[in-house]
Amino acid sequence: MEVYTLYLVCFLCLVRASLQKSCHKTLLVSFDGCRWDFINRGNTPTFDRLAREGVRAPYIHGTFITKTFPSHWSVITGLWEESHGITANAMYDSVLDQTFSLRTKDPEWWDVGSMPVWQTAQSQGLKAADLFWPGGDVLMNGQHVNIYRQYNQSMPFTDRVDTVVGWFADENVDFATLYFHEPDTTAHVYGPESQNVTRKMAELDGVLQYLLQKVEDAGLSEDLNIIVTADHGMAEISRDRKIEVYNYVDRSLISRIPDAGPVANIQPVDGKLQEVYNILKDAHPNMTVYLREEVPERMRYTHNRRIMPIVALADEGWEVIPSESEVTDYKLNLKGAHGYDNMLMVMKPIFLAKGPRFKRGYQATPFYAVDIYNLICELLGVTPAPNNGTWGRVSDLLVPLSAGDVTCGGVGLAVSWASLLLVVASLMCFTLY
Repeated sequence: MEVYTLYLVCFLCLVRASLQKSCHKTLLVSFDGCRWDFINRGNTPTFDRLAREGVRAPYIHGTFITKTFPSHWSVITGLWEESHGITANAMYDSVLDQTFSLRTKDPEWWDVGSMPVWQTAQSQGLKAADLFWPGGDVLMNGQHVNIYRQYNQSMPFTDRVDTVVGWFADENVDFATLYFHEPDTTAHVYGPESQNVTRKMAELDGVLQYLLQKVEDAGLSEDLNIIVTADHGMAEISRDRKIEVYNYVDRSLISRIPDAGPVANIQPVDGKLQEVYNILKDAHPNMTVYLREEVPERMRYTHNRRIMPIVALADEGWEVIPSESEVTDYKLNLKGAHGYDNMLMVMKPIFLAKGPRFKRGYQATPFYAVDIYNLICELLGVTPAPNNGTWGRVSDLLVPLSAGDVTCGGVGLAVSWASLLLVVASLMCFTLY
């Protein structure tokens, strides 16, 4: 009888532990266009605090092309752009015979075998939420994120923080994404080196401070891992550094140019590919022109039909456009742009992180944006879907799990339930005996 009682006590303790131990929840934050050195201007004490109390990489390597939608989708899926299919902010699909824009929600554009981390989490029993991450409001693989909002750029940043922290505190969310469209907007209009960007970074530092305070007020500091990153950096541009395609090639030879700027995707009319390529390849000293299959392998920008047959890449500070007559004055007069070669320093984004699983005061070696997916899966304790990231590049950011840790839906929880089953089986055997 005493042994039976002991088993029963152990059983109840395990049940209580499995129900009461909290998960290692994770919040992924993006400050769009936050170049790696924007937080080195001496007016971002909260970003500095995050680095002291957690992990900071001097910069990370984004994906090519360094545009908002492709880059964010690579972070959230761990896939190169040629793999997940969101190859530009604007693109053409020959099979769908449609053009994609930032407002496109049709699942046919997104549902091409990629799995964003919120779906990875949900498929393994966790609860996820999204506030404005590009693609977060799209029906993917037949389902939405558990909790999400349609994009509303006018929503104040503090309201965004209140909403997401409330989801963790009141809705028992395990993972959430949070997106801010700054400093991208300011850097486009005034240029990345402007005082306007410096002032905007001070404002965003206040937003980050507000976020950390709300997390503390909600009692989440000991349980919530926070990752702060960006999609790309920003380069200085000017109106006098535009390369006009139609200054070199007759319009009758071009079928479409769905995306232009630092990179132009160009589709010649049928039968004119080689002719157009031959005209453009040496047309301008600040433009490198590739046939799609000849794009350097390191860019991972070849194996997708949404990449046009000709890819024209401008040097830093230059842009490739169809013609000035086809670009608005607003865009012609912008002072900042992104989309360039992801190995340029001006295209590198920030990365900082803090929480119970992250080392303290740790300077990480630069890694790739596609590695963040595996990092989040590890924090949540879920099995990642196939991806292009490498776990070994980010494994050193974390402290090892202790024996008593229980993770959300992962190995720790599985061990707890396995222990419960073992106790139940032992009880049954003891009773039969």
